[in-house]
Amino acid sequence: MGLQKRRPCGAVADVNELEYISALHQTGKDELREDGSIQACDIVAFLMSRHGIKVAEEEVEEKIICTFGQQCTGVNRMQHGNHSGTSTTQSNIDRQLVTSTRGCLDLIQILALLLIPLLLKATQTLDQAQQESNTNRRELGTCLHSQKGDSRWPDADIVENVLRMMLHDATGDATLRPLTKELLRQILCFYGEAEASNNEQLLEAMLLAATSQASTDIEGEPILLNQHSFAHGLTHDVQHYNIEFENSVTTNFQDVFLGEEEALKKGNSVTTVRTFSSIDYTADTFRSKSFVVLLWVVWILTYFSYLHSENILLTLSKLQCDQMNFGCVLAQGILDWLIIMVRLSVLGSIFIITASSGNVSNANPFLTVVGICAILLFNVLPFFFEVSAGVVTTEKSTEGIRPVLYYLTVICGFILLIDPVMNTIQRLLPKSSLLVFVKKHMDNTRLEAEVKRAASFKLNRLVRNAYDVHKVAEQDGGIAQGLETRYGIAMLAFAKVSDQKEELDGFKQTWSRIWSRALFNDEGIWLTTHVLSGNLAQVIVCVLLAALFPTVYSSELFQQGLDYLDKLVPGNSQRWRLVLPLFFGLVCGELTIISIISKYIPSSVNTVIQFRSGGFESLKGSSFLKLRYALDNSSLLFGSIFWGKYLRQLNW
Repeated sequence: MGLQKRRPCGAVADVNELEYISALHQTGKDELREDGSIQACDIVAFLMSRHGIKVAEEEVEEKIICTFGQQCTGVNRMQHGNHSGTSTTQSNIDRQLVTSTRGCLDLIQILALLLIPLLLKATQTLDQAQQESNTNRRELGTCLHSQKGDSRWPDADIVENVLRMMLHDATGDATLRPLTKELLRQILCFYGEAEASNNEQLLEAMLLAATSQASTDIEGEPILLNQHSFAHGLTHDVQHYNIEFENSVTTNFQDVFLGEEEALKKGNSVTTVRTFSSIDYTADTFRSKSFVVLLWVVWILTYFSYLHSENILLTLSKLQCDQMNFGCVLAQGILDWLIIMVRLSVLGSIFIITASSGNVSNANPFLTVVGICAILLFNVLPFFFEVSAGVVTTEKSTEGIRPVLYYLTVICGFILLIDPVMNTIQRLLPKSSLLVFVKKHMDNTRLEAEVKRAASFKLNRLVRNAYDVHKVAEQDGGIAQGLETRYGIAMLAFAKVSDQKEELDGFKQTWSRIWSRALFNDEGIWLTTHVLSGNLAQVIVCVLLAALFPTVYSSELFQQGLDYLDKLVPGNSQRWRLVLPLFFGLVCGELTIISIISKYIPSSVNTVIQFRSGGFESLKGSSFLKLRYALDNSSLLFGSIFWGKYLRQLNW
């Protein structure tokens, strides 16, 4: 249906996505660092925005940057050159001098951190294989998977293949050999880490890490640098990471800071502040997305049921206008819309803020009660009691579709009450109760758990795509002829596949992947609340305007028009001249809205995937800085979607 486009794929798309991640996390207002580095100020802003964690830049530099990133001494440091594969003519590693006064994480270090779970899985697979009988081990070169294996579990032979590539490039021979300081020094020197290669303390630590769980058949024989010692060396200092986190229905915050009893883990105390996450529609940091979507629907229904009718504000704003006085009529129209804006802004803010006050993780019980009271006051009680308080009136009308609106509003209000009531009850129940389990799968915890699984899937795909590039290099025969190192020939192979593209999912494919949840579990797509709310608002407009047709048709003014047409040609009714255009306009308007509604989410998904894969420029694009500026403007989407479709239908 016109949605399909082409996008980069394979290793090129993976590199572009890493750059996209960096571009989103950088907090620079005027420019982006094209090297993709992440600084302490970026991490501080992310922790506050996403988790409400208050931490100083100095603490981030000490505990994160200086541990995993570049040196924090402010001296000149050497950094790898173009690791993304954009250079295709250099056979060795480029080096460039970089002057830095503050620490940072570059893209290679960010990727190394992201690969920790995958390396732990690969190590676990190797350990399982080592415990089996030699007769049951598979031949080298086959693709081994763990018993848990699926698309999220790495190939067991990936560690040995990478090791042999490194040995081939550093020593000229891929044969496995004893692990010694000299061998480590030779490898480090080849990859440009001259300073590290002369650090005896570092070399001793690397040897210890790689050999801590290794053994030999003959006493005194040196440990062999094979896939087992290499894997243990890579994962020796990250053993506390639990790879089962990706399969648990928990948030990242819970994985890091909270234990089984939802209490802070020992040594993981952290200072958190309230950031009004219940109304943070930019980062979606509230507890339940479905609650917010329904909340906005209820607000629309409440407005048209009880706030859109005649009240004291409209009475006071009426001007004594002659219908022939264009200026006065124009002023009256402007004044009427200003009154609508005031009612929507003031009353809407009061309702949305108070009703959603308890929609945060570990909310204060008092805030949950405030939310329940707001829903009762605005949505439920007006149905049962009729009052007129100037600005607000709950007096009922039987005209048109008003009775339907009243019933629909109170029904949605009761549905909206389910979430805060369940949240209150679950506090009184044990953690293992069925209600707590169901509630966890209804809120954003499940959605964030899907993002964790998607991260595992995509990182495993990234490694396989990178390995495919090396396979292309081997097929070209450059390595066999001894013309290039594996690194160099892979860079040339990367250039050959850099123009490869694939079709984006079309309309049907996107909705199919949404229905199967593959889009969330594999791609990690997060449909933001304002997109879902706006799309649902379009559905409401479509239904309300369709229901409005019988009201318009039966109105006195419309019937007078039909009677007038009947009198124009006696004995030959001409009312079709009015009824047919109205009906045709309604049908066309409804079909247009339905088409837009059905394409809005697939279009949004494809746009995100284009940015991730590099179909649209991000880190190195001149316009991306403007696109990501003032993210709070996304909150305007709901109003523009609703009123845009409303007026579009009326124009038909």
